[in-house]
Amino acid sequence: MFLNKTNNMKTKKIKLTGAEINSGVTRQDWAETLIEQLPKEHGGRNSWLLNFGKREEANELREAKGLKFKKKTQACETMS
Repeated sequence: MFLNKTNNMKTKKIKLTGAEINSGVTRQDWAETLIEQLPKEHGGRNSWLLNFGKREEANELREAKGLKFKKKTQACETMS
């Protein structure tokens, strides 16, 4: 963890494995691929995509629910 001197918050950074670096595919990419295989009505699937998804389908779900994803906070917020 790194200490952010501007607001004294600890910043967590994920260390990529050699395989992730070489393939260009992260753990999040693999997880999203698996999650997308669940039925579209599956609540856990849609919840995961809303909170962590990076692809087009996740963005479409957020838009339909009036949410936007902030990269800085890694969280969904209501559109205003």
